[in-house]
Amino acid sequence: MAKGNRVLGEKEAANRRFDLDNELRVWLSQAIKQSALSREEVAERVSELLNRHITVAQINSWSAGSKSHKLPAAYLAAFLTVLGEHSILEDMASLCGLYVVSRDDWLRLRLAKVREEKARLELKEQALEALLSGEVL
Repeated sequence: MAKGNRVLGEKEAANRRFDLDNELRVWLSQAIKQSALSREEVAERVSELLNRHITVAQINSWSAGSKSHKLPAAYLAAFLTVLGEHSILEDMASLCGLYVVSRDDWLRLRLAKVREEKARLELKEQALEALLSGEVL
């Protein structure tokens, strides 16, 4: 398990709704409506990213509430990229007790951690230098 990840307890997990089929349908439908792209353009761009032909009919089946076809998880990143709408990813992360941050925010967080570590190491360095010089801290 990656550092910083945590496993949800049984009670915590039981209180969450993990079946996101309907939410994915609604998200896809709304994201396409809010996009400046037509369904044809979305299908074309997603096809290019996946190197696989995606049709408008497929998109319609994945976004229609009455259909039994489900958006393949393997295609989600392509749709997120093409549509530029990430709320479903944020919802999914939240279910797992995580957050989604932008690349720049992630870099800022990493920089802050590096600075904290640097300050900790500088204090350790000062303590060692004091010991070498015979000073008492």
